[in-house]
Amino acid sequence: MAGDVRLADVGWGWDGQAINGQWSLSIFGAGEGTRWFGLRRCCHMFHRNNALSMEKLADLDEVVCEISKWDHERVEHPSHPGLGAPMRMVHDGRMERKIAEAAKVGRLSNGFPNITAVYDDDLLGKIKNEKITPQEYAQVRDAARQHNPLLKLWAVVYARELEPANWDGFQDCIDVVSLWVWDSARLERLDEYVEKCQAIFP
Repeated sequence: MAGDVRLADVGWGWDGQAINGQWSLSIFGAGEGTRWFGLRRCCHMFHRNNALSMEKLADLDEVVCEISKWDHERVEHPSHPGLGAPMRMVHDGRMERKIAEAAKVGRLSNGFPNITAVYDDDLLGKIKNEKITPQEYAQVRDAARQHNPLLKLWAVVYARELEPANWDGFQDCIDVVSLWVWDSARLERLDEYVEKCQAIFP
């Protein structure tokens, strides 16, 4: 039927390699999962927000760039320094980093018009840990829009975080909620979670 909507028309891939290789992340993870699933929209995760990454994603319809960055760091064995040191992921959710990344994505979007938003992962945890106020957080979207007034700010919200008090004052800073149900056994409650989310973010 002509009116049918396919996953390829509306779906998004959360894409990028988390831990790979010895010391750094390979760019060869970016965008490939999205294309493998036949999708045209990508949430660019884990990799750097730079022209090299964006060139690799330039054929996609939309790209949203993570700004609360998951960095990697070496973990040395105390008895064997430098010998096969593994890596671990470290989530940098400081306001300075969010603002700097948002501004960087804003600048990149002028050369790559398929960039439509910045994406803030695991936001509530960082709001609590870093004691971020709504007034401070408004600077994140401002930093992106300084270079491109059309950019939106996406934020991750987990089903377990759907208490109105958690988000008091932050609603006006967020353009798109990326609602996650972490525990697959709870997916049967998805309608309930969507309703709660809409009540908090009308």
